[in-house]
Amino acid sequence: MSIRTGSIVAVVLLFACHFTNLPTYSQATLSGFIQDASTREALIGANVVVKETKLGAASNLSGYYVIPALPVGTFELAVSYVGYETHMEKITVAAEDKLVKNFLLQPSAIALKGVTATATQEDEPQDINLAQVSVTTREMQTMARVVEADVFRSLQFLPGVIAPSDFSTGLVVRGGNTDQNLITLDGITVYNPSHVGGLFSNFITEALKEANLMKGGFPAEYGGRISSVLRLTSREGNSQKFSGSASISLLSSQSTLEGPVGKGAWLLSLRRTYIDQILNAARSLSITDFELPYYFYDVQGHVFQDLSHNDRISFSTYLGRDVLDWEDLTLDLNWGNRTYAVNWRHLFSQRVFSNFMLASSRFDTKVGVGNDGGLTSLNEIVDHTAKGDLTYFITNAHELKFGFEAKDLRFSYENEFEDRDLGSILQEPSYFAAYAQDSWRPSLRWVIQPGVRLSYFSRATEKTRFEPRFSAKYLVGAKSALSLSYGQFNQYISTVQDELNPSFIDFWFAFDETVPPAKASHYILGYDTELPWHGLQLNVEGYYKDMFNLLAFKETRSSVTEELDFTIVNIFRRAKGEAYGGEIYLRKPLGRLNGWLGYSFAHVYKDGVTINDVSTRYPPNWDRRHALNIVANYNLSRKWELSALFKYGSGFPYTQANGSFEYDELGTPIKRRVIFDEINGARYPAYHRLDLSLTRHYYHRTWQMDLFLNLVNVYNRQNVFYYMWDFDEDPAKRDTIPLFPFLPSIGVSAKF
Repeated sequence: MSIRTGSIVAVVLLFACHFTNLPTYSQATLSGFIQDASTREALIGANVVVKETKLGAASNLSGYYVIPALPVGTFELAVSYVGYETHMEKITVAAEDKLVKNFLLQPSAIALKGVTATATQEDEPQDINLAQVSVTTREMQTMARVVEADVFRSLQFLPGVIAPSDFSTGLVVRGGNTDQNLITLDGITVYNPSHVGGLFSNFITEALKEANLMKGGFPAEYGGRISSVLRLTSREGNSQKFSGSASISLLSSQSTLEGPVGKGAWLLSLRRTYIDQILNAARSLSITDFELPYYFYDVQGHVFQDLSHNDRISFSTYLGRDVLDWEDLTLDLNWGNRTYAVNWRHLFSQRVFSNFMLASSRFDTKVGVGNDGGLTSLNEIVDHTAKGDLTYFITNAHELKFGFEAKDLRFSYENEFEDRDLGSILQEPSYFAAYAQDSWRPSLRWVIQPGVRLSYFSRATEKTRFEPRFSAKYLVGAKSALSLSYGQFNQYISTVQDELNPSFIDFWFAFDETVPPAKASHYILGYDTELPWHGLQLNVEGYYKDMFNLLAFKETRSSVTEELDFTIVNIFRRAKGEAYGGEIYLRKPLGRLNGWLGYSFAHVYKDGVTINDVSTRYPPNWDRRHALNIVANYNLSRKWELSALFKYGSGFPYTQANGSFEYDELGTPIKRRVIFDEINGARYPAYHRLDLSLTRHYYHRTWQMDLFLNLVNVYNRQNVFYYMWDFDEDPAKRDTIPLFPFLPSIGVSAKF
């Protein structure tokens, strides 16, 4: 591995040396951090514009900005961020000045409702944000919700994102399976971020600053997945004063505390369900005999210290677990995540910004059925990661970014029945990647971003893979732009997902030498503009994606008592995939009435899967031809707020059961076998649902309290989850298993 790794690093260094040898100029450099004035939280995507010139910059994830080459003179700076007051300041620049200007922005009193974390568009394109959408904590909390605010359920209302069902927070992004999304929390990979088999996500909304979803064509700094990237950023904590929040819903209680410590801040969020405790109390009072020994909890924390203007050390962690121990049913299920990370942010100079991280992520699952000696399945993933990213702001026209990522991985799976080992997997691969990309602005109208990622996986058939990336943006007018993107992506790990018999817990494994890793190519074209009416923003995108080496279960299944051969080629068949479509995203981020409308038209297919030795092409379970989402928030007054969500989707495909026949085997009872039609050849009825939420705000000088009422599926639409057939009846009887019925809930939250 050392020779290949050295080759990768050498390519990156040569790429970097080309740009570091560019000529320098006797111009000044302006840099600094942009933060919220009240909490000192970094503001992501804030704009700094030099009014007398066409120069400007946008702040990064740490709130850091750089204008590398300022001419000599006196200028006026405009610092802006949506939802905040614009800050104006005069500066005088001398030759070769190294100016450091930190800015504290005040929240705007008239724009606190529905703020977003995206920069406003200036006279030149700053970044290529094709296929990227951000949702902030405020937006998650104002949307109508299923019991409580949830980051994944908020993202499911974006165009191009499909929910597998009401019971799942999984993200099907532009036809990709849920395991094809890279999900990171502060740069740490999280493998199975859901509770209750997918009903709720792991992450506590109050602890998050922003969720940024890259639906495709993502830049070279990201890799390891073939569909999308979800980048979750935690809040850093209030470094000015001690503060907190708490909430109670029908599902859980949660609390977030934060405050200053030394030259930094800390934040700690806790959440736990209490259904088990309520039922235990009710049983002790003889109110009910029903028990549900299930609960989950989450702990999310972050702390940082500023060692100097140039250095910050931070630590972040997430702990979460689901526990179901039902003795009466001899059922024992528990699964959970643990993540830890130490991050060092360092400025080598005004123009060289870096981040280095050491992280550990662990996900484990235990499924036990029956008493001692019953069926037991154990699955564990351990991920130790070291990564570094460096950004070199060379000139106003060139911004070079390069870095590396190294992972030591461990996948284990054990399956036992009646104390007999039915088979096990132990995989210990290593992964290394290095990347380089340049953001080049050849003119005031163009941004071009070429990039390359080289990845190495120790268990792959082709251990080193080359992943080119390219994006470009052209400013058509002051408020309109055309964008395009192309990229190749590889994925070396997958989950065991059976389309005929889906599971609510994902079991992860690594590709081995018997099957090549999954691969995808993305082609995206987009147009975005700011309309002249009421601050409306319009985005239109089209995409095409082809996928190779997807895995599907073989039709032949082993019995529970048969020892399994866990070689990938013996369990799965290889398939190809194709996804294409278009999306419309109309957004109104500010005002008394704010929200968005999203429409998606999509096709998804798999082919090459052999069923009964016949090659077939079919739509997977999550293929949805039409999807319409409307999100609307209306501030009735300072004290009252109304939110509405409407979702429409054409029917998902399913495999029709046409009948059954009885057969017997010598010495066994008569059995019944179902006769299925072509795979996913039928469609469920269309899905639609309206949710409403009403919030009452109570304000005090030092605290705020909110009471909220949520109404899910207001008109009680009987949407279909799946059909269940009873062929013992004559004629056969079909029962419909529905999705969410009308579901009211109440809750209260407070901040101080």
